[in-house]
Amino acid sequence: MMESFYVRLLEMEDEIEELLGMWRKLHENYSPEARQFFNGQSDQFSREMLILVKACERIGLTGNGEKYSMTENGEQQIKLYPLVIQESAEEIMRRYAFFYVFWSREELVDRIARYTDFSQNMEQGLFLLKTLHRSAALNLDSSEPLNPLLKEASSEQERPFTTEPTLIVAMDYSDSEYEFFEFREDAARQIEHLHTRFYEWMYDQDGIQPFRIDHKHIYQGQTTSEGWYYIQGHPDFVDWVNTQVYREPVGRKLVGPPLQQPISKLSF
Repeated sequence: MMESFYVRLLEMEDEIEELLGMWRKLHENYSPEARQFFNGQSDQFSREMLILVKACERIGLTGNGEKYSMTENGEQQIKLYPLVIQESAEEIMRRYAFFYVFWSREELVDRIARYTDFSQNMEQGLFLLKTLHRSAALNLDSSEPLNPLLKEASSEQERPFTTEPTLIVAMDYSDSEYEFFEFREDAARQIEHLHTRFYEWMYDQDGIQPFRIDHKHIYQGQTTSEGWYYIQGHPDFVDWVNTQVYREPVGRKLVGPPLQQPISKLSF
């Protein structure tokens, strides 16, 4: 029986507080020199810890609802409200951590360092997890197909990107400002089908998950809209393809300009 991710996170609370202290110091006067120092200090933390911290931060972002209303001064005010969460802390941690198992140390450190609300969301996520009920540690050696992949989180050895031929896929947010990604050829050739499957999968999920936030919009005391709104982006789609579909890294953001025309263009 492998120790649960939630238990591991609690065991790392002193390290987490140290990381958050480093993060706050970095954002007091963010500069290239301060960032370089932060990167060097982060070497003391395990890749597993960085994955669990990133997952916990995302739980803090998406694990509560957001109520938007206008103040008397005409400014928008955002307040959090609790959601009914049926799953245990272990189940939620497993759901979220799963998407980051192929992230490199460099990717994790970069996302943690750059995200301006990281500390607040991280603390909110940890608080939320502590309010959920506990279940027995989940057996990652079971026959459930997703479980063995979660062992990647505790490994310092990152799974290398595919060595097979790749093709380029362009993605934008319906604004023609494209970012470029490379996918293993077999994945690239069905990327539009995978794009459709991704949305179908998201809309079919129950409870909180990394790509959506429950929201309410209030105007003059009346609710004008409510329900889930989705915050998925290009990296989330790539993570889903790698972990949910292929169980190995077959897609990643392209470093440098593309040397070939994209085989497809996707909008999110």
